[in-house]
Amino acid sequence: MSRLYLLIKIAALLFFKVSFSQELKGNIYFNGKPLPNVNIKINETTKGTSSDVNGKFKIEVNIGDTLNFSYVGMKIQKIGIKNYKPLKIYMESSVNELQEIVLKGIDKQLLESRKIITRFGEIDMDKVGYTAYAYTGKEIQSFSAIGVAQALVGRVPNLQITNSGVILRPRGFFEKYALWDIDGILYDGNPPYFDPSTVKSVFVIPSNTSSLRYGSRAAGGVIIVNTYNYFKNNISLKQLDYYTKNDDDILPNNKEELSEFVESNSSKINNLRVLAFKYEEENNNVFALRINRYIISKNPNDIKSYRDVAKSLINDKQYRNAWYNYLEYLRIKDNYISDLELNIIINDMERLYHVYGLKKKIKNFSTSKIFSDIKNDIRIVFEWTIPNEKINIEIINPKKQSVKFTLGSNSNNSEQIDEFFINGDILGNWIFNAKTMEGSNLNGTLKVTVYKNWLSSSKNKPIKKLFFFRQTKEGYYRLFKMNV
Repeated sequence: MSRLYLLIKIAALLFFKVSFSQELKGNIYFNGKPLPNVNIKINETTKGTSSDVNGKFKIEVNIGDTLNFSYVGMKIQKIGIKNYKPLKIYMESSVNELQEIVLKGIDKQLLESRKIITRFGEIDMDKVGYTAYAYTGKEIQSFSAIGVAQALVGRVPNLQITNSGVILRPRGFFEKYALWDIDGILYDGNPPYFDPSTVKSVFVIPSNTSSLRYGSRAAGGVIIVNTYNYFKNNISLKQLDYYTKNDDDILPNNKEELSEFVESNSSKINNLRVLAFKYEEENNNVFALRINRYIISKNPNDIKSYRDVAKSLINDKQYRNAWYNYLEYLRIKDNYISDLELNIIINDMERLYHVYGLKKKIKNFSTSKIFSDIKNDIRIVFEWTIPNEKINIEIINPKKQSVKFTLGSNSNNSEQIDEFFINGDILGNWIFNAKTMEGSNLNGTLKVTVYKNWLSSSKNKPIKKLFFFRQTKEGYYRLFKMNV
């Protein structure tokens, strides 16, 4: 009888346990945002699941089970199940432990590399509001000595390496390859080989987030790499010639002289741009506008021409006409405008809309930016006039980290213009340099327009700089320094 009683008791306990297994639901967060793809496993079993794109999960558990929540780069969370009330799990970055070690002076690189320089500015890897994976150069080198992509396999969920590029998006999405941002230079598909030992930081963003401003090129996500290949402080750079006001610079001072100059330089558009720039510096907006409108008639698809006309109209306080000028460019380009050109024009229009009194006059315009008394936010626009020649621009922040990008191309005129943003988090001297390509003797100009406090509601006039390339040979050249 006692043996039968024991068997009945065991069966009852097993039945009790199975019968009361229930579905448990919950949400997982990181930095206040839902966190997808978190691995959830019942301790000491093979049973598990993962959180969905909204950070939600559900799993069958028993009272007394322990759930393990794990995610790459974050601390493992262990939760004992005492009831079936929905759970809220808050994941924590494992970098906190790393910082404690760094503060003791063991390895400064691990602390410094928590910030990374992208093509469009700096990202603090500990404060992002989207799913991302961050690794130091030492971590990458410990994972693989072959390459960065190989080092990320098994550490970034769903990452696949193909002959055409790296896939970051999970199954069920159309296969699009990740965009690479290496020291500010963008590569589609597979980038040129670089030594993993030169890597300082790697930041992987599986989905395209609009806050990074990469546009449709990053539909498959972005892999951002910073290396130690920066300019050395002891390199002596030549200073490029640049425009300054002086009494010897004689400009056409009446309509007849201006018409004669324009006619004799009708095929030399860059000469006309330089003259319009000089008139703007002399506050002769009427002549500047006349020349810029003539340039549009010669180059009706050129973004630089329309921006120059808009700036002349703004200087002449013709704000609504400047607005319609931008709209005309968007109409002409229609579906052929690049993401880069579109972002530049929209940024121009948003400032015009908020700062110059068009908010009450223009309807049906949606804007995402807030213009108030924000200081230290700087927008810098670079315009290159030699489309069939390339020039590299390098921007070095006060921490000696650099961003590089290329202007000029044989096939894509939109690469003659680009913009860069400084959000004011890194204060000090910023250095702007240029490198010309091997075998090039360049003739043309580089115009740089600096919009300080560009998100401010005040009507600050931009600072304009015009650099001259006169049979300029290959080499590094100093552009300017700017204190932020």
